[in-house]
Amino acid sequence: YRFWHETYPGPTAKVKLGVEYRTQGHSETAGAKNPDSGSDLVLLKTGLSAHPRPDIDLSFNVEVPVIEDYNGTQLGQEPRFLLSLALRF
Repeated sequence: YRFWHETYPGPTAKVKLGVEYRTQGHSETAGAKNPDSGSDLVLLKTGLSAHPRPDIDLSFNVEVPVIEDYNGTQLGQEPRFLLSLALRF
C-alpha cells in the first residue's frame, strides 16, 4: 500500500505485506535420497520502502517463519531482518 506519493520526482513510501511458500525436495547423491534434506516453509513477510529522492531507495523488510516442516534433522530458519540502501548515479 503506497501511503505517500507525490508527482515524480517527488518522494514516495509504501508498506508491503505478504505470505511466501517454499518447498524443497530431498537432495540426491548417486541416486540415493538424503533423509535429512527437504522442507516446506511458510513465511510471513512485511516491509517498508521509501524513495525520498529519485536517486535514493531505502528498504526495511522482515521475514518470519510461521510454518516449518523439515525432513529429518536440520537447522530451522530464524526471523530475518533486511535493511537496504540503493543509490543511483
